[in-house]
Amino acid sequence: MYTPVPSMSTSGWISDPSSKLDRLLSYYFISRADQDALNVKTVYSINYLLAKNSYNPIQACEEIQINLKQYLQPYFQSVTVTATSDAESISGSQAVIFILVQFVDSGYTSANSYAFDVKSSTFGKVADAINN
Repeated sequence: MYTPVPSMSTSGWISDPSSKLDRLLSYYFISRADQDALNVKTVYSINYLLAKNSYNPIQACEEIQINLKQYLQPYFQSVTVTATSDAESISGSQAVIFILVQFVDSGYTSANSYAFDVKSSTFGKVADAINN
């Protein structure tokens, strides 16, 4: 088993692979890059990447892939992240970003897909697209 995920809930340390991914993605979606003044470079935040690349969803997807993989790697034996967008530029209209996370943890393999709307570098609705 790889590193469990800390939780401030009654769950304590989370070691179930699917629950770990769910909790880590929750943290990734709600964290802000400015929440830690000492370790700004180590705070993983999708909100920061969307704001930084607000009119370039292709670049945002490339950075999300790298950033999210770095964030998840310590918790799983193997992780692959793919992020794609349905638009070449947001330019004031809505775009959808799709994230596919595949992982292996202690013999357990899973592929999870997520889709969310982005408008003006903010989140819209986050939906599980396909979860096995």
